[in-house]
Amino acid sequence: MKIMSKLNVLPYILLIVFSFVFFMACSDSENDSPSTIEDENVSPTVDISANPITGTAPLSVTLDGSGSTDSDGTIVSYAWDFGDDTQGTGAQTSNTFISPGTYTIALTITDNDGASDSDSITVQVNKQDYTSEGWTEIVPSADTQIVYVSSSQGNDDNDGSSPENPVRSLSRGAELVRDGYPDHLLLRRGDVWTGEDLYIFKSGRNVDERMVISYYGETGGRPLVRIDRSFINHNGRARSNLAIIGISFIAYKMDPSDPGFDIAHGDHIALRFVGGGDNILIEDCRFQFAEIVVQNWDGNIYRNIQLRRSIVIDTWAPNTTTSHAFRPSGIYADGIDALLIEECVFDHNGWNETVPGAGANMYNHNMYIQYSNVGNTVVVRNNIVTRASSHGVHGRPGGLYEDNLFARNSIGLQMGYNNHPLPAGTFARARNNVIIHGKRMDPDNFAWPRNTAVWGLALDDLGEGSVTVEGNIVANRDDSGSELGLFDFAGVTYIENIQHNWGGGIGDMDDSSWLDPNRDVASYHGTLGGVASLEAFLEVVRNRPLRTWSDEYSAHAVNEYIREGFL
Repeated sequence: MKIMSKLNVLPYILLIVFSFVFFMACSDSENDSPSTIEDENVSPTVDISANPITGTAPLSVTLDGSGSTDSDGTIVSYAWDFGDDTQGTGAQTSNTFISPGTYTIALTITDNDGASDSDSITVQVNKQDYTSEGWTEIVPSADTQIVYVSSSQGNDDNDGSSPENPVRSLSRGAELVRDGYPDHLLLRRGDVWTGEDLYIFKSGRNVDERMVISYYGETGGRPLVRIDRSFINHNGRARSNLAIIGISFIAYKMDPSDPGFDIAHGDHIALRFVGGGDNILIEDCRFQFAEIVVQNWDGNIYRNIQLRRSIVIDTWAPNTTTSHAFRPSGIYADGIDALLIEECVFDHNGWNETVPGAGANMYNHNMYIQYSNVGNTVVVRNNIVTRASSHGVHGRPGGLYEDNLFARNSIGLQMGYNNHPLPAGTFARARNNVIIHGKRMDPDNFAWPRNTAVWGLALDDLGEGSVTVEGNIVANRDDSGSELGLFDFAGVTYIENIQHNWGGGIGDMDDSSWLDPNRDVASYHGTLGGVASLEAFLEVVRNRPLRTWSDEYSAHAVNEYIREGFL
């Protein structure tokens, strides 16, 4: 037998030893760790877009994160921060920006393993363009047709194409403007129409090219339409892109001083927008005994409704002393996305103490803003709000209520409403309002449908809303009752408010260093050289002439004067 040499055997021995060591090492490794190594989670990738990214307030922006991806799982949540103190969810959503500014909109997505990714986009919201005097400027389009109407000089056989050739009746004028076009129906200043209306009327082309109802002429007051039925009644039909500027409406059958006074046949609704639509502007108009109603219909809502520098006074209905079957208010707003009410006068709406049975009750208000409106798109600012049946402003859906003057209301401002809590993501903000001289609905009769409320700034059923009450003055209640100045509500952010000589609520404050905490509208009017009374001041603002504006007779000017008294 052949015997191998030691040198020939050595490589085999080394190979066996090395194999054994490697086997044992692998065995130890297998005992110490799982046999299968799991893949690490890959984070999702966010994709965000916005349309439009610039525009004029109020600006509705559609936001889309549906292009976001997750390569090894699913996206389980989309969390939006709109940059205006509101939030949203869902792969696709929208937000309406009510104030000018630059907004950074952030989206954070999270996958099924908890990993997340974020990104943002910027939206620029511009201020509405106004003239130097603060009026909306309407510029005719290249294809605008202008139709002139005069009750004193017109003839319906004319073509209405010039001030020298006007038609006479509103109905003939309405026939001559074209639906879907930016046509203008102009009424002669100082003229009067009785018992005429436009019924459903027509739409303009778009928000920048509206159908216009306005005035012509260099002298005279607002064209006056004496209504015995609604001047415009959408009656369930959608109409959009309309501007009504500089027209006066009076429900003459509801005027106790009018020879045609007829309580049984009077209609107190001047504009009955019930049917849905977009982009309606009402500016520099006057409504007496005549209400404005804007209400969604069969799921069709209104978007971008603006009421500016208008006068809304003296609405009422019969039998309100004992019934709430009719609920007249200066404006009733229901189901609106983007509602702006600014620099208006709302006085003495919901009751008429000179008509037997037409007394004040708790259901009638100067502004009745229903909970069905989109709260984050409601803006009520710089208005004079006085002598309501009950609420100066019933702001049920939340929104922004800023720098308004409230005087002689039973309830100045209320945000929120019983059994209709503000939903998550909704804000309610009361800022820099002045609320003075609270009154009883009826000083002698508090039987239903009245109560004894004398409230300044009321809060109710705020739900999951984000509520801020900042810089408000609630002072100098006139009447006694169930008085509550500024409601003390859990979860609300209160910043530098003053309650004085009212009672209840957050408690009255007093400071001997204050300049004059008894300042009011009457003393302010005295500083202007007028009679020092609320009634004298209101006589001026209730009868402001067409296309005139005085900052001295604005809510902001009065508020600043009163606010200085607390320094």
